[in-house]
Amino acid sequence: MVDADPRFPDADETLVLEPDCARCPALVDCRNRISWGVGPDDATVMVVGEAPGAGNPDADRWRGGNWTGMSYTARHSGRRIRETMAAVGYESGVFYTNAVKCFPSDGEGSNRAPTAAEKANCRDHLVSELEAVDPDVVVPTGRHATESVLAL
Repeated sequence: MVDADPRFPDADETLVLEPDCARCPALVDCRNRISWGVGPDDATVMVVGEAPGAGNPDADRWRGGNWTGMSYTARHSGRRIRETMAAVGYESGVFYTNAVKCFPSDGEGSNRAPTAAEKANCRDHLVSELEAVDPDVVVPTGRHATESVLAL
């Protein structure tokens, strides 16, 4: 049994917007699960990443959004961003999501940059998350997340 990890998100706090989304056929073909935003619906901070990574289906609970269906649940990025947010006083009250909800595979098991069309296809999802959560602060992490947030 895996020990409780207070940083790991509660699956009950996942905001599923379109369970069978198929807007991006190439992403549908390479994803295992759609990685929806996760966190309290009254969060004051929203962290927006680029897209879920490939993840590791054999890892402990930190398998990644491509396997858990929740954003920022990879061993490296998920733990690191949650530790960072806790270190600056945000142990809770943070909603984590991605600009693109599905793993953009490079065809060899690694991430590639999401295309402009993929970011545009997920834009409605990001807008819906922002409207539902209504955070005081949005923190995009990386170029593609920043471009997506600025395009709203």
